[in-house]
Amino acid sequence: MPHLLQLQESRSQDTVAITLDVDFDGGTDVDAQLMRRVAAKLSARVPAVRSPGHRHWMSSDPTSAVLEKYGAFALPAVLIFDREGKLAKRFEGKFTYEKDVIPFVHALVGSKP
Repeated sequence: MPHLLQLQESRSQDTVAITLDVDFDGGTDVDAQLMRRVAAKLSARVPAVRSPGHRHWMSSDPTSAVLEKYGAFALPAVLIFDREGKLAKRFEGKFTYEKDVIPFVHALVGSKP
């Protein structure tokens, strides 16, 4: 996540970083209030989660449903959407921000890294 937030901060006029936590799978054996407290503690401990322009969401859907909805097969996954909200690129499994994600975003917004 730090690389994603650095990218958003360096290109704030062109990008918005949104992260989705899929640790809470919506199962009946998981206490939603407990997961909210865990998320609040994470936000307090990790300054990147509080970064301006960054939006962090906690999914209440099962992880498998989230992956299926976005056509992802592995975590971590980075999905890049264009200004119209269309999926432009999906990175999952083996990828790096430096070699894959950042150059793609710069090409998408028409800027140099």
